[in-house]
Amino acid sequence: MRSISALGVRSVRRSAARYLLTAIGATLGVAVLFGVLATNASISDGIDRSVGSASVPGVRVEPIGSYGNTIPAPLLDQLGALPGVSQAWASVFINATVAGSDTELNVLGHRHVEGPDHTVLRARPGEAGRFEGRDPAPGADEISLSRQRASELGVSLGDPVELVTRNGPVALTVVRIGDWPDSNGLTSFETASRIQGQGDVVQSMWVELAPGTSAREWAAQHAAVAGDALRLQVDAGDGLRNSAALIQGAFGMLGLMAAFVGGFLIYLTMSTSVAERTRTWGVLRAVGARRRDVVRAVLGEAAVLGVVATTLGLVVGAFVGTVLLRLAQVVYNLPRTGLTIESGSVITAIAVGLLTPPAAAFFPAWRAAKAEPVDAMRERHTDPSRLGPAWLVGAALVAAALVLQRIGGVGGAVRTAPLLFLLGAVLLVPVVLGPIARLVGKASSRLAPGLGDAAVNHLVRERTRSAYTLGLLMVVLALVLTLGGVQGSLLAALDRGFEVRYRADVTMAAWNGMPDDVADAVRDLDGVGVATAFRSGRTSIGADRQSVELAVIETDSFFGMQGFPWSDGDDASARAALEAGNAVIVPEVYARRVGVGRGDALPMQTTQGLRDFTVAGIYATPETGVRVIVGLADGVKWFGAGAVTGFELKAAEGVTREALRAQVEEVVGDRPGYWINTMDAEHALAQEQIRQNFRPFLAVIGVAAVVGMLGLANTLGMTILRRTREIGILRAVGIQRGALGRMVLVESLTMGAVAFVLSIPLGWVLARAVLTNSSEALGFSVPFAAPTGMLPALAAIVVVIAGAASVAPARRIARLDPVTALRFE
Repeated sequence: MRSISALGVRSVRRSAARYLLTAIGATLGVAVLFGVLATNASISDGIDRSVGSASVPGVRVEPIGSYGNTIPAPLLDQLGALPGVSQAWASVFINATVAGSDTELNVLGHRHVEGPDHTVLRARPGEAGRFEGRDPAPGADEISLSRQRASELGVSLGDPVELVTRNGPVALTVVRIGDWPDSNGLTSFETASRIQGQGDVVQSMWVELAPGTSAREWAAQHAAVAGDALRLQVDAGDGLRNSAALIQGAFGMLGLMAAFVGGFLIYLTMSTSVAERTRTWGVLRAVGARRRDVVRAVLGEAAVLGVVATTLGLVVGAFVGTVLLRLAQVVYNLPRTGLTIESGSVITAIAVGLLTPPAAAFFPAWRAAKAEPVDAMRERHTDPSRLGPAWLVGAALVAAALVLQRIGGVGGAVRTAPLLFLLGAVLLVPVVLGPIARLVGKASSRLAPGLGDAAVNHLVRERTRSAYTLGLLMVVLALVLTLGGVQGSLLAALDRGFEVRYRADVTMAAWNGMPDDVADAVRDLDGVGVATAFRSGRTSIGADRQSVELAVIETDSFFGMQGFPWSDGDDASARAALEAGNAVIVPEVYARRVGVGRGDALPMQTTQGLRDFTVAGIYATPETGVRVIVGLADGVKWFGAGAVTGFELKAAEGVTREALRAQVEEVVGDRPGYWINTMDAEHALAQEQIRQNFRPFLAVIGVAAVVGMLGLANTLGMTILRRTREIGILRAVGIQRGALGRMVLVESLTMGAVAFVLSIPLGWVLARAVLTNSSEALGFSVPFAAPTGMLPALAAIVVVIAGAASVAPARRIARLDPVTALRFE
């Protein structure tokens, strides 16, 4: 039966147009999956280059409390001499801007020592990659730049770079240009210390440990060397890695969705193609073909699709990955790196591309093979209106997804549960298709009086075939609503947070703190009605010293201007507790993570050791990161809070926000390292950042929408082919081509409308799941806000997709000769 096995390949050649649409959809599915895998690998590679590979153990040394606090430089030699140390660096950080512009160019100076267990694990900062020139000489006014940074500044080897620092202007000559990804400038440690002007101190230290050394155990063993005023952070880079993991997880989920949609399209095509040739399979069985021969013929068609889709998908996927990587780097401020194509990504994409088509085609093939020859030749072995057991499987999958959603974390619920939920929802579509189609058909059928009702009845009659086609479109629409729901919920939470938390008119910040004369000048401005200062920094929680953000507030002026959106607490009691001392307020998501409530004790690392603070309130404002808040007295006493790192300013009566901002900018002058903005602009900037964050995902969903339209057009084309004789009769009795075209449009619009209606609850359930499971990684909790505002636009898109999908089938009807149609078998 070798000729029967080749039947599938010949069928692909005969129905090239039909399979071309399917091949395009499957190719896009493989391309998106491969592009996502390559993008995720590239993101990980960029982070490893930026903060060090997770396989290289290390400990970062940073001051407890305000960001302006420093570390004695001689500590580097003490840490470098400890057992288990491979090498260590001390870093001096200088805020600077290029003279005559607002361009920032921060400059770092590193001092390096080798430890007793030295092993070259990775290059020192600024040494990785190809370069021209030499190292900046110790103490000389020289600088090293990355090639990209030098290009941005328009400088070459030997050119001066005029910088403005907090201690005045300085000119540094470019002596080295290289390919490393660092956007900062590098100078000698001695030069950086001189420019910084703070004496023999540094801002941070990094201790790289020998392979096999436990960073956590090493930090616990040698914490006494650093003292209570410093913290040994064993999760260096975890914040960036956690943010990247959230992005990678979302990309991965969408990549799987794209592959799922592509496989679904193949299933629809093969189901229709197999059903169309039912009589052929019956004849083959009658002349001696075995069931496995029929299965092999159908799988042969799917295999051809798989080879084509995989080959083209890998090529297109490299382009998709490059685009997604650039978007991710720009939108999420990730380290810059080229596209990394790992063997695992290639193998996974090839496996999915080659195996998905046969897997999707197996059930149609098995249905064709198990039919008795006589029934198949009479086309009586299937009843497209009868519900099979698939809906029971769908119900089970939905139940399993809900259980996973209930007990799973980010990995389980955000990736596995949505796939199960979508597949289960698709299998349940035939159960609800009839009543919903009849309901929406009352409106859509008016486009073709008489024939419109026939189109809706045909759709209901063949619901098992129609259901899975509109199920494909339903999945795409549900993904759009999921993204819209998550984005809308984030924007709504942001608006609520600004309404309560950010009532100031102007905000300013200085990362490493501002001099007292600048802070005093800002407070004394005529345009300032109320000024509340902040001192920002970091501390650690618990005996395991988990790193958290810290904010020290001036309670009187802060609560006189604004408050917090409380989950548990109120402004009055929180203010009284912070003023009394030994109290802290924490974000809701962190309180859930560690299991603390209002009135509980929270151990925090201070400059004088571990100390318990009473939780005075739990707030739910959407601020990135985990930010615990203490009063000024506790901040100074326990965390060494010194220089002011930021202000929130309320304008005096009669002074506009823009005028107040101009006054603050005049005080700051050309000093670098300050951020000044109106709160309205900050609000708009935060909103735009949220919208921008979703653009890469919308690009992936756009590809899925194309696949959904291809599936709808493919099924409509197959439906018209199956009804050729019926259409011939209608033409013979005088029905015009335009009326028949409108009948196709009614069927397409009805399918699109049913998919739209079903996608609304599905998309909202998925959005709730994503918000629930992403709150930990986001650093704040977000209540779900239904995206009702996007429904009209989405409905219009559905109309466009349905109309576009009906064009080719309608044209086929217009070209159909009635006599030929009546002879169709």
